[in-house]
Amino acid sequence: MTSPTVGALTKIAKALGTEPSYFLVVDHNPPVSVVRKSKRRTVTDNSWGATLHRLCDGIRNSEMSFMEVELTPGGGEKVSPITHVGEEFLHVMKGVIEVYIGLDRHLIKEGDSLHFKAEEPHTIRNIGDGPARVIWALMPPFCI
Repeated sequence: MTSPTVGALTKIAKALGTEPSYFLVVDHNPPVSVVRKSKRRTVTDNSWGATLHRLCDGIRNSEMSFMEVELTPGGGEKVSPITHVGEEFLHVMKGVIEVYIGLDRHLIKEGDSLHFKAEEPHTIRNIGDGPARVIWALMPPFCI
C-alpha cells in the first residue's frame, strides 16, 4: 500500500546481505549467454597486476560470474585481506598462486582448484616467476 523509503530499502538490503539496488534493478539479461573469445570484455588493473577477461555476460537472475584472470609475477592483492558475501572458486590453469584464507596459507599450483566462503578474510597473490592464469568464479557476480 506504500512505497518504502531509500533508508528502509537500505536496512532491508543489509539484513538480507545484498545491495539496495537489488530491489530497483530490472534484470534485462537473456536466459542464455554466449561470449566469443574475440568479444570478451577485458580490464587491466596495473595496481593489482591483473588482467581480467570476463567469460560470460550474465544470464537472467544470475548469481555468479566467471573470469579468466592473468596475474603478473607478484600480482594480486597488495592490501589488507578482503571479505565479502558469497563464495569464490579458483582453478589455476598456469603458474602458482598463494591464497590466504584467514590465517591459513594455501599454495595452489597448475591444475589445482580452491573453493571457499568469501566472508573469510582472504588475499590472493601470484608467487611464481611467470604469469599465472586462473579461472575464477564468484558468487555474487562481479562486474567488469
